[in-house]
Amino acid sequence: MQNSLKHTFNYLFENDQNLTDDQPKKQTQKLSSLFKKSYPSFVPALETLTMDDKFMNALKGDEDTEDKLVVSTKTVKCCDLIPLQNEIDVVKTLDYFLKDNIERKDIIKICSDKVYNPKELSKKDQPIVISGEKYIIDGHHQWASIFILNPEASIQVKDIGEYKNPNDALKLSHIIIAALNSEKKKSKATPQINKNLLKLSKEEIKSHVQKMICDEFVYNYIHANIDEDGENLGEGFKNKTQVIERIVNNCLQLQKIDVYQNERSMMPQLDDGNYLADAQQGKVNLSDIKDTMNEHKKQLNHWKRLAGIL
Repeated sequence: MQNSLKHTFNYLFENDQNLTDDQPKKQTQKLSSLFKKSYPSFVPALETLTMDDKFMNALKGDEDTEDKLVVSTKTVKCCDLIPLQNEIDVVKTLDYFLKDNIERKDIIKICSDKVYNPKELSKKDQPIVISGEKYIIDGHHQWASIFILNPEASIQVKDIGEYKNPNDALKLSHIIIAALNSEKKKSKATPQINKNLLKLSKEEIKSHVQKMICDEFVYNYIHANIDEDGENLGEGFKNKTQVIERIVNNCLQLQKIDVYQNERSMMPQLDDGNYLADAQQGKVNLSDIKDTMNEHKKQLNHWKRLAGIL
């Protein structure tokens, strides 16, 4: 009976266009229907709506206070962040620094107790974007690279606000991108084509690290783990074998994090363009969008109560 009620609830909630007595305006109704969808259904549905000029015009902001996205700069530890995608590209994380693509000064700072700005890692002014002080919205590969070097690293991030369900923050990010993406450029991550670090065994990780690691990185990493008094910060941390062991163990620690199962191809790409900056200036109709999100939550709880889920 409970499963039957849940099935009925899900069907009614995602397909009924007349859930309230007060009918919203047509474009707001489309937005309301969109937010009712599960995240995997939301993304392609939004793509379809981007071809609707009236809907897209309704997403434009007036640059007033209510439309401005509040973005906070915060300092968090790598190990406290939770990834929302289930794929971490080996080439974009491990290979990036194993081939000595990260400057020595960056490795030293990441391995210290100083706050590191991930923008320095990409050289493209791309921040790590999070929600609710812990959920990664964009910047998974930058985060993973830093984590593997030092899980305890303190990093600077951009926080777009707290949402009870982190998938709501992903939906909002996609809406922001769509509203600002007048040229219909790609706003999602490209499909995974390399090995997924989250799925590799310890032996596979170790074999890959041994194959890709260069002597310059080994030297820089050992130097980065020596304190000001010349004491080694890692026990017996003096040679290539021990560097490899540290990197492999950090990869295994990353794998233990409870990752959300969103495919990488469904993730928003806020680093393409000035999306955050434009949203902060009020160029997206966030006032109506957030009102719709809140109304959606009220309706969702109402139907859950009727279905006996709450």
